[in-house]
Amino acid sequence: MKKFPDIKEDDEYWFSMSDLKEYDLKTLPENLDIIIDSGIEEKDNFPVTQLNRIDNQLKLGVSKILRPEEFWKQKHTALQFATAIVNGLKTLKANNLNIDDADFQDDGAEDGICIWWSLYLPLETSISQIEKSILKSVEMAYNQALNYMEGLSSVLILGKDSDEYLEKLKYIAKIVEEQGYNPIIIKEKGDLLGEKVIQKVLRYGLQSKFVIVENTESSGHLYEVPHIVKMAEKITIVLQENGKGATWMFEDMYFSLRTAKRFYYDNNDEDLKNKIIEAIKWANLTFEQLCEYQTKELPWLKEK
Repeated sequence: MKKFPDIKEDDEYWFSMSDLKEYDLKTLPENLDIIIDSGIEEKDNFPVTQLNRIDNQLKLGVSKILRPEEFWKQKHTALQFATAIVNGLKTLKANNLNIDDADFQDDGAEDGICIWWSLYLPLETSISQIEKSILKSVEMAYNQALNYMEGLSSVLILGKDSDEYLEKLKYIAKIVEEQGYNPIIIKEKGDLLGEKVIQKVLRYGLQSKFVIVENTESSGHLYEVPHIVKMAEKITIVLQENGKGATWMFEDMYFSLRTAKRFYYDNNDEDLKNKIIEAIKWANLTFEQLCEYQTKELPWLKEK
C-alpha cells in the first residue's frame, strides 16, 4: 500500500473513497487534511467528509447540505430538521457513542443548510469500514432527528412547579436538553378543552422516552406517579434532595419495579447536574435492555 507524503506544513488533499483505499492510514500525518468528496465519488448520498489523524484515532468531519426541496414530503422544515439533528446527535454523545461537535449553518433558502458532526474511529479501521461508518452516521443522524421531532427523544419532567420550585424544574430541563433530549414541563404546555390533568400528563408521558420526577416537595406529582409509572409503565427517574422527600406512599415502588430508580442529590446545582447525567445513563441502559428482551422473547419482534 502507498504511504502518504511527508508534509512540512498543514496541507489539504482531495480523494475519492476508492483512491483512499490505495493508502495505509497508519502513515497519515497529523497535519494533513484528507477531503473525501462526494463529487469525486459520484455518490449523491455520500457526504463530503474531512479525514484527520489525531494520535491513534481517525477524526471524520461529516457534512451534509439539507435543501428545502428534500423535505416537501414532511411536515418539518429543513431548519427544524437541522436543529433536530443537532439535538438528536447530542443524545448519541450522551450514550457514549463517538459522535461529537454537531452543528449547522443556515446559508439561506437557495444554498440550503449545512449540517456537520465529527465521528471518531480507531486508526486501524479499514477504508471499507470507514465508508460504512460515515453512511451509518448519516442514517443515525436522520433517525435521531425524526425521533426528536416525533417525541421519541422527549423527557417529561414532573414535580412541584409553583414559584421558586419551577426554577428547579427548569434547571433540570436545561441539563436534560444539554444531553440531547426535548424536555417537557407540563405547566409550560397549553391545555386542551375537555382534557383532564391526568390525561394531559399521560399524553406527554406516553410520547416520552422516560420520565423524571423531582420528589423533594409534595405536589400534584403524588397523584400522577402511580398513573405514569405503574399504569403506563414508563421508565422513571426520581430525583430527591438528601434528607428530604415528598412522601413514603410509593417507597416500595423502587423495590418492586425495575423501571423506577431514585437518585439522591445534595442541595447544589453541580451535584444535581451530575445525578441527572448519571440517571439518564441508567434510563438509557434500562431502555436498551427492554428493547433487547423484546426482540429476543416477543414472537412478533424477534430478530430475523
